[in-house]
Amino acid sequence: MKKHLKWIIPVVVLVLVVCVFGYLKLFAWNPERQKLAQINARTISVAQFGRELEKIPSPYKEMLQEEPKQFLDQLVLQEILLQEAERQGVKSDANAKPEEKDSSQIQNLLKKEVIDNVKVNKEEIEILYKEHQSKMGKKRLDEVAPVLEELIRDAKGKEKVEEYITSLREKAKVEIDESRLKGVTGHQKREAAAG
Repeated sequence: MKKHLKWIIPVVVLVLVVCVFGYLKLFAWNPERQKLAQINARTISVAQFGRELEKIPSPYKEMLQEEPKQFLDQLVLQEILLQEAERQGVKSDANAKPEEKDSSQIQNLLKKEVIDNVKVNKEEIEILYKEHQSKMGKKRLDEVAPVLEELIRDAKGKEKVEEYITSLREKAKVEIDESRLKGVTGHQKREAAAG
């Protein structure tokens, strides 16, 4: 019995060490499984954050590494908009390249929900014309009305898009792991310095 205990105890300890190390490697140390942000039911992992950051050209990448929260906020906002587009059944354009599908889907959502609903009336055009008539030379209102209408539509559209995005952001359940975010960016800075 004592002979068996001499080799059973080290084997059990070794198995436990291997199991703990395996768990840590697969789950705790795996960037794919490390949650950086939770947006409603979806997660942005440390690995996903790193992949998205790698797509950014220098010197912008270095700036974002200095301010990682700003970049993560952009990713969170993108995820919120994609979730809303999916909820509403909004698709990307059929001819969009694979790397442009998300942007296309978001643009289509904003067009459907905001841009297509922006109205410009004649009074707004006339007011803008009167305010800037001296800059238009001798052109009559009917000549510049289409351009003025587009300017007003763009300005109103930007404002409405910001309001829409803010309302979606307020409704979303977002959790960010600030300590992990600091750790991720510190690791990336060390990698950049070494590479």
